[in-house]
Amino acid sequence: MDRRVSRLWLVILGLTTAACATVPTGPSTGTTGCDVEVRFGSYAMGVDTELTRRILSLVQNDPGVETSTETPWGREGESTLCVDLDSAAGTDRLYGRIAALIPPYSDRAPTTVIHRDGRSHSAVMPGRSQP
Repeated sequence: MDRRVSRLWLVILGLTTAACATVPTGPSTGTTGCDVEVRFGSYAMGVDTELTRRILSLVQNDPGVETSTETPWGREGESTLCVDLDSAAGTDRLYGRIAALIPPYSDRAPTTVIHRDGRSHSAVMPGRSQP
């Protein structure tokens, strides 16, 4: 009886942990039509609020931004930011500035920026390799 209870608790713990970890997923920018897409994810403890604030401020103050739309999709602040710019040069510039803000590793939350042409830069969990 004790073995069954222990196994049950292990299964419940595993399912709970899996359900809590939300990583940015969804279509690539090639299907969404964004010039620059930023995905703010979470490792079950919310997004990196400081990094999110810095990126949103950068987008808000960029003179080449025509439109930006943030779409929430998670329970802990996870969202996807879609940005359209006035030129290819503006897209390259903003992508580079956002990529420079995102560290290669984060034990707080995964954040990814994707360029219209498919380039991307992500903060991944320490111990995992960059894509």
